[in-house]
Amino acid sequence: MPVNYPKAITFGNGMFVVVGLASTIATSVDGVTWETRLPANHNASLYGVTYGNAKFVAVGEGGSIMVANESDLNTWPLVNTSTDVRLQGVAFDPNAGFMAVGNVYYKSVDGQTWTRIDSENGKGQWNGNGIAHGYDTWVRAGGFLFSSYDQDGFTWDTDAGIATFNAITFGNSSFVAVGGRTIARSLPLSLLTVVKPGTGTGTVTGPAAFSGSLSGVSCGSTCSYFYLPNLPVTLTAVADTCSYFAGWAEWTGCGTNSGCAITMPATGEATVTAAFESLGCLNKPVRLVSTGQGYDTLQQAYDVAINGDTIKVQKVEPYLTGSLIADRNIAVILTGGYNYTYTSNAGYMTTLKGSVQTLLGAVTVGNFAITN
Repeated sequence: MPVNYPKAITFGNGMFVVVGLASTIATSVDGVTWETRLPANHNASLYGVTYGNAKFVAVGEGGSIMVANESDLNTWPLVNTSTDVRLQGVAFDPNAGFMAVGNVYYKSVDGQTWTRIDSENGKGQWNGNGIAHGYDTWVRAGGFLFSSYDQDGFTWDTDAGIATFNAITFGNSSFVAVGGRTIARSLPLSLLTVVKPGTGTGTVTGPAAFSGSLSGVSCGSTCSYFYLPNLPVTLTAVADTCSYFAGWAEWTGCGTNSGCAITMPATGEATVTAAFESLGCLNKPVRLVSTGQGYDTLQQAYDVAINGDTIKVQKVEPYLTGSLIADRNIAVILTGGYNYTYTSNAGYMTTLKGSVQTLLGAVTVGNFAITN
C-alpha cells in the first residue's frame, strides 16, 4: 500500500481514503488499487480521517486538520487550529457536524471553521484516541476511560477501565470500542416517546435524558428521549390555561393523575400518551357548550348557538359588560359564575352590566346578577 504506516481509513462518495505517517494519503475505489495523494508543503503525521458534508477531513500531529472536497482529492488545505496537541481521531454526524479529539476537542459544522471545546469536569486531562456520536451525544475512547463530551452514564458490557481503547464507533443502538485485547459495547438505551393528542394543549416534563434537553424532558406535540433500561421515570402533565388533562394511556394505574411513574423497558421502547382536551374558553369569558369555543360577549355565543344549547359565563371581576338580545326561535340556557376552566360555578354568580332581552324563543338565566 502506498501509505507510510497507515493509521486510519474511511469511506465516502464511493471512495476509500487512508491516512498515515508523514502526511501520506491514498485513495481507492475498490480497496485493491490505490492512488497516492501528496498534500503540498505538509509533513505532519495523520492519525484519523472521516467523511461528511461532501468533504474528507484528516487530523493528526500538531493539531493538523486537513480538508479535501470529494471532487478534488489532490488538494488537502491545512486548517490551522492553533494548537500543538496531537489529534488522534475525528468523526462526523449529520446532526452534530464534525468532532476531532486528542487531549482537546475541536468542533466544526462545515469542516472548514473549527472551534476548540474545553471539556467539563476534568475530562480534558484524558487523551482521546477516537470519538463517535450516538444518542445525541459524543463519546470518546481513550486511556482507561470512557468519557462523553455531553453526558456520561452509559453502561458497558465489560469493565471500561481495564484497557486503553484506541477506536470507537456507533451502530445498532450501541457504542463499540476496541483496544488492549478488549472489545467493549455499551448497552442499548430505551427510547421513550411521548404523544400528546387531543384538542387542548399542555406540557409533559420529566427527568434529564440522554437526548433533547439535558435539564429535563419538555415535550411538544410529540417528542422522544433516551433513558437507561429499567430506569424509573416519573412524568408530570400540566394543562395550559383553558385546557384540561384528560389522562394517560398505555400505563395502568396512572389514570388522570398529573404524575405518572413508569419503568423503562429492558430493551426496546415505550410510548406514553398524555391527552389534553380544550375547555374551549381560549381565555375568553363566555363559552358555548355545543361548539366548545370561547367568545368575548354573550351575543357572539348566542348568535351561533343551537336549540337547547348552554352558554357558560365566567365570574368576571368586577362585571361582564354587554347585552343579549334573543331574537331567534331557539331555547338556550345562560349560566354564570364559572371558574376560568368552566368546571364549576357552585356558589358564585356573574354580574352583567347590561341587559337580557327575549324577543323570540326562550332564555333560561341562572347564577346571574344583572345591573345597569
